[in-house]
Amino acid sequence: KALPADCTAAELTPGSHRVGGKIDPQLLATVTSWCAQHGVMPEKISVERHTLEDVFLELTGKELRS
Repeated sequence: KALPADCTAAELTPGSHRVGGKIDPQLLATVTSWCAQHGVMPEKISVERHTLEDVFLELTGKELRS
C-alpha cells in the first residue's frame, strides 16, 4: 500500500527513514504494513509532532537569539 498523497518519505542516512504527514493510526498502519510486506524489522519507530520552534526553524532557517 502506498503512502497517502499528502505524505513525504526521505532516507536521512542509509537505513534511516523519515515519513512526514498527518499523523494518524492509518499512516502508522501503512508504514508498518509496508515493513511487514518487505521483510523489514524496524529497530525503532517513533511518532513526533513538531514544536512551534521546529516550525519556526523550518520556515526561517534561523534560531532566535536568547
